[in-house]
Amino acid sequence: MIGGFSISAFPLFSGFVSKSMIVSAAAYDHRAVVTLIMTMSAAGTFLSTTLKLPYYMFFGKDSGIKAKEPPLNMIFGMGIAAFLCIAIGVFPGTFYSVLPFAASYEPYTGDHITASLGILMFTALGFFLLLKTVAPHRTVSVDIDWFYRKGAALFMRLVDNQICKFGEELARFFFLLLPSFLVWVTRNPLAALKILWDTLLLQFHGYRKRAELRVRMQREKDIYPGDVIKHWPIGLTVLWVAAFLLTCLLIYYV
Repeated sequence: MIGGFSISAFPLFSGFVSKSMIVSAAAYDHRAVVTLIMTMSAAGTFLSTTLKLPYYMFFGKDSGIKAKEPPLNMIFGMGIAAFLCIAIGVFPGTFYSVLPFAASYEPYTGDHITASLGILMFTALGFFLLLKTVAPHRTVSVDIDWFYRKGAALFMRLVDNQICKFGEELARFFFLLLPSFLVWVTRNPLAALKILWDTLLLQFHGYRKRAELRVRMQREKDIYPGDVIKHWPIGLTVLWVAAFLLTCLLIYYV
């Protein structure tokens, strides 16, 4: 109850001297929307935690659950928190003196007390008038956790299906296809280069030339890793070497 009164900014409790200070600062800075939202949140907090929860906890239908007294350390901790909630509300000057910046705010003015009590009391009046309407019932409260619960399920589905399949294909490429290809190439690098070059040319020639290339490639594959490029002239080899050296020079100087 003390915690509910405190976070609802009820007079003589800590929220009254701290939350109202923030609300007053927003109003002083002409932030009407922020002021309205924070005032409504105080009324909503008072309704849910200070009125509805205790009322149905003590006067609601007995569910048969046997409550036990909490351990001594929990009682001690709650006692300290309750004492601070009341002490700060009764002696706000002590609280303001430890703030990092100087504060000259005076919470206990007639206008502030009547305005706060008016909001809270009218909230209480609405609660008791609509007691049957606001009665709790079995339901699943959808909160902000809905987004990360549904998002996590969607993410796990994506991981289990698409990303796992992609990982399998990636592993198949790097651990099966690529090593097999490298083994195939190293058996006769020049012959493999000739076959790959003919495969590339096959994409750019006409129908008649493609037929010739297919026949030649099939012959080269049949006798692979035999010396299928012995018909290459020595000048072409020199040209490849020169191109390689030129590439190295360009990379080095550029």
